[in-house]
Amino acid sequence: MSGREKEKRYGYIKDKLNELYKSYGFEEIAIPMFVPYDTYDKYDLLSNEKQLKVIDGNGNVLIVRSDATVHVLKAVRTMTKRKDEKFFYNAKIFRGNFKNGEEDEINQLGVECFSKKSTIIDSDIIALAVKSLISLGIKDIRLDLSHADFVYSLIEEIKEISKDEVETVHKYIEDKNTIDLLSFLDKKNVKSHYRDKLLDVCMLFGDVEDVLSKAKTIAVNEKMKNSLKRIEKVYENLKLYGIDKYVYLDLGFTNPMNYYSGIMFKIYSLSAGREIIEGGRYDRISKKFGLRDGGIGFSQNMDLTVDILDSYDYRDKTYIDYQVFGRDENSADIIKKLIELRDKGYNVSFVSGDEEKIIMKKEEDDD
Repeated sequence: MSGREKEKRYGYIKDKLNELYKSYGFEEIAIPMFVPYDTYDKYDLLSNEKQLKVIDGNGNVLIVRSDATVHVLKAVRTMTKRKDEKFFYNAKIFRGNFKNGEEDEINQLGVECFSKKSTIIDSDIIALAVKSLISLGIKDIRLDLSHADFVYSLIEEIKEISKDEVETVHKYIEDKNTIDLLSFLDKKNVKSHYRDKLLDVCMLFGDVEDVLSKAKTIAVNEKMKNSLKRIEKVYENLKLYGIDKYVYLDLGFTNPMNYYSGIMFKIYSLSAGREIIEGGRYDRISKKFGLRDGGIGFSQNMDLTVDILDSYDYRDKTYIDYQVFGRDENSADIIKKLIELRDKGYNVSFVSGDEEKIIMKKEEDDD
């Protein structure tokens, strides 16, 4: 794919999704490039190996934008708080010292909604994330739904697992790595009651109804039970949006930025082979850092989206439907025709020329 073609696709995606976000009541926000290192360190938001650090002229350590949500929170912190706060952004994310072939620069689009807890808002954000792919013509969609409290509140009950080891255990669960998980738990002398439940969590993915039924037998505390009730309610809402056919549960996937505190989700396109959208609710960080009642949002990997559009026999949908050619001498007729076509919703371009004609661009491109 040529550089020009890729840029056209980026432009198309941005225009299409920005228009969609606005239709849901979101407004665009510019987010800062840097956040003080202390901010990330204080809230334990990103592992050191993924932080790209710079030092300013005063010797302060700054983190280059390695996550958009934290930078949105920094931007809204100084704003006058409103009842309804919905923002979207276009940004490049920078991360360093990569392993496993991850990118060091990611072009990203995303939305953030600051509000109190609401299953309607959770559902509406998830529906918007799904629609952002459907609106681009991407249909091989799978949405994995989870909740941050389900696994974490189970692990927190196990005294043999230290705070520093929680992410290790959770990573084994996300990778469905039961062999290493069992070995780790045995070394820590974790009681068989908890060991068996953690092993069962590894297999908690698939059909919503089946997984919920199994998960209820594993839930050992109120946090786990409440997280399942929340998932159940959100799923019922997603049925009303007509997108439940895309939804599966995966109660074992991790909280990569260590700030999600409620509903979490990942959306995959089978063409991409990995998640193209990820998001969730982050009330804890929103209240402490952004001074908001709560927050939920998602980010979409633009680079993967461009590749997916290629696999869908992408045609630049910013194309002109009609080209109208003509001379100034016949301006009245030409302008009338331009207005007529545009009022019907077509994209129309006037081209000055001696020959008067109207060309339907799609038919021309198909020739």
